Parts: sequence; C-alpha cells; structure tokens
Amino acid sequence: MKSSFATCALGLTVLAAALPAAAQISKPMDEAAIQRSYDMQAQVARIEQDKESFIRDFVASWAPQMSRNPLFANSAKQLYPLLRAASPFRLYAASLVGDYNGMVQVLKGEVSSAKVINTLSAPQPKAVPGSALTVGAALPTPLLGSGTSQLVFTPIAPCRIADTRGAGARTGLFAAGVPRTFDLTSNGFSKGQGGSSSCPGLPSFNNYAWSVNATLTGYGTTGYLQVYPYGGSIPATSLMNFGTALPAIANSSSVTGCYGCGDSINVVASAPTHLILDVYGYYEVATGYATGAISITPVAGTSASVAAGVYTSVYGGVCPAGTTVIGGGQTNGSGSANTILTSDHYFSGNGWYEYVKNTGTSATSVTVYSICQEIF
Repeated sequence: MKSSFATCALGLTVLAAALPAAAQISKPMDEAAIQRSYDMQAQVARIEQDKESFIRDFVASWAPQMSRNPLFANSAKQLYPLLRAASPFRLYAASLVGDYNGMVQVLKGEVSSAKVINTLSAPQPKAVPGSALTVGAALPTPLLGSGTSQLVFTPIAPCRIADTRGAGARTGLFAAGVPRTFDLTSNGFSKGQGGSSSCPGLPSFNNYAWSVNATLTGYGTTGYLQVYPYGGSIPATSLMNFGTALPAIANSSSVTGCYGCGDSINVVASAPTHLILDVYGYYEVATGYATGAISITPVAGTSASVAAGVYTSVYGGVCPAGTTVIGGGQTNGSGSANTILTSDHYFSGNGWYEYVKNTGTSATSVTVYSICQEIF
C-alpha cells in the first residue's frame, strides 16, 4: 500500500513532509481503519439526526447497572445535562466506554474522544463501580485549582438570581435547619426564586463553581448560613454568621456547584432569615485545544477510482461537529504499483481534499482522509 504527498513548484514533486507534525498520522489508513471511519461517521450522523433519542438509549444502557447499586440512584438525571451539552462526536465516544467514571470523564472533556474512538471499535460491557459516589452525590468533579483540570473564571454583570423576599416556590423565610435548593443558572428564573427576570451572560449550564454575594436580612436572632453543592452534604463550616446588631449582612465568596446538574447549590440557615443571592461569575474548564499529546482521528472520504493519467480532486470526510480539520492525507487503496501524486491539497470547509494524478498504466482506487482534532 502506498501513500505520498506532493506539491507543485516547477512540477509534480513528491513531498516527504507535506503536513506539520501535528497533522500527520503514523501510517496511512488501511482498509480496516477506513471501514471503522465510515462506521464512526454513520453513528455520528445518526446522533445528529435525533440526539434526544440517542440520549434516552444511552441512559437506558446504563440503567441495569445503576439500578443494582443504590449509590447511583440520582446518576441518571445528573447525566442528562452532560449528555445534552456534548457534541455528537463526544457522545459517540462516551457510548463506547464501559467504565462509568471513564464515560463521565469523556462527556466532560477530561478524556479525549479521539483516543477512545481510535481505541474502541464497539461499545464495551457496562460496569458501575461500587463506591464511586455517595447517595445523592454529584458526578465527580475536579477541585478548584486542580493540577490536572484547571478552571477559569468568567465574570458577568452582577445578577440577582434569588431573593426570598419575593414570590415563588423557593421564597419566604428559611425555616431553621431546613435546606433549600437554588439554581444559579439562567434556568433559575423559572423556578420561583424571586430574582430578576434575566441576566446577560448568565449560562444555562451548571458549572463547577460560582462567584456569589450572599445577603441576609429579616432575621430576629443570631445564626449562621451554610452553602454546599446540590446533592452534596452539609459542611462543618459556615459561609456567614448573622446577629441582631446589624439589620443585614453580606459576604462575597466562591461556592462549589454541581457540574451538569439540574440545580446548583443547597443552602441551610440555623435560624429564620431571608436570603438574597447575586451572581458575579462562574468557573469552568478552559476551552480550546486539548493540552499534552494531541489526539487526532482520521476521517475517510468516499474512495475514488482514478483512471490512468487522470487528474482529479478527491475529498476526505467532513470532520464531525465538535472537531476541526488540521490536515489530511491519502491512501492508494488498490495495492497496485501505480503512483498517485498530489499536486494540491488544502482545506475544504471542515474537511481535506487532494488534487491527485494517477501516473500508472491502469485505474487505481484512492481514499483521501481528513485529520480531525477535537475542540474542547
């Protein structure tokens, strides 16, 4: 099997290094790799056509394992926001993984989808660990300042997301020792939290952590307020203390949320009080290309038969949504002695094409592939 790259300077010249290192693969695609690429493209296209049905089937595939372990009682509903936020390419990769924690890491972008797709050709048997989560706990998240998953802060104009002095299901004085749930995303405006009607820049997805200003008022005795992630446990420390010497007290802080969940935080007060919550920004994993070793996926186009002596354009596959083309190449799939030279190669949309010539004496089959890198 042959593969060659060429450029046109004074004529057709074989180019040994037509692409930068990041855009090359260790060897041209063989027939098995080409077929796997076609299978992947078909699965991703199916997900794009009906993402919600795929998500329902995805959760159902984990249901038997989760139902056997009460520690995972809330996991299904926590998966839905992650699944809906993921690209079809990432969803397909996650569907191949058999380990629950590994699957979650793929959905969150902590593990390269390309690595999974390049390694696994079929879905693996599902396995839920016995001690990964506590009852009602959120999906595993990195700590703020983690050495392996740094978070970045996005500030927004101060936004009043909750005010218990207003009207709604989540308003009214806190009862002593009774936790109350709040959603710090834009979805919180529809949950009766007494806040504003909208806030520019506030995301609809629950991120890892939030910058908030909490104000307490309307209390008639001393007490303290505790804040913790939705689905988590009440901490041993307080966010703020209050007393009758001041009619109101405020404190700004970063609070840990519940990544991908339907709500953000729980709040509990030791004595009756009103709470006002203003959001100043949120923390999320940095976007951009993956750091460290680059993981790429070759996406084959339709094989073309090139007659002897003919110049023609041959196109690679279109990189799936959630990835971007960074290069490409071609394979002489016929295994003949014919030489295929490339006189031009470039990006076409989100794919790669090559203008090739068959210098042999008989027709030969050529497959061009795009090299795609996931965008995080």
